[in-house]
Amino acid sequence: MEAGETDKPAKKGLNTDGNTYTIIYSCVVVVIVAFLLAFVSKALEPQSMANVRIDKKSQILAALNLRDVEKAEVEKTYDEVVVADEIIDKDGNVVKDGTSKDADGFAVEDKNISDSNLPLYVCKVNGETKYVIPVTGKGLWDAIWGYGGFKCRQEHHLRRIFYP
Repeated sequence: MEAGETDKPAKKGLNTDGNTYTIIYSCVVVVIVAFLLAFVSKALEPQSMANVRIDKKSQILAALNLRDVEKAEVEKTYDEVVVADEIIDKDGNVVKDGTSKDADGFAVEDKNISDSNLPLYVCKVNGETKYVIPVTGKGLWDAIWGYGGFKCRQEHHLRRIFYP
């Protein structure tokens, strides 16, 4: 043995001090976490969609001044109050009558609202016919949206709620 040399045993297995190990380890962790998140997302999708439906219905009820409805009672109250969810065009002509609730106007997504595809919720509250429409606009930082409620004569504003 020459001067200055030491007997170092050769490492066996992976070199955990190298860059290759770090990159491979990171890739494996990312793939595992991605699969776990995808699984959880798919498993919770039905509950998530149910919560979106309940939130939309509670906002429509809030536009009619029906607040403080328990989450469990929102579906029942909505079914009692909303007579039809029509689709109208810009001239007020009924495109779909909405008598099969939740199939016509309620199914229209915000991005699909246009001059020929406007949801209109016809409601009966305490014997009065009231209407609810989705309202959108441009805000300072982001889009503003919500639901506006009107009595039979549309010049009587009932309630307006905007959410950023």
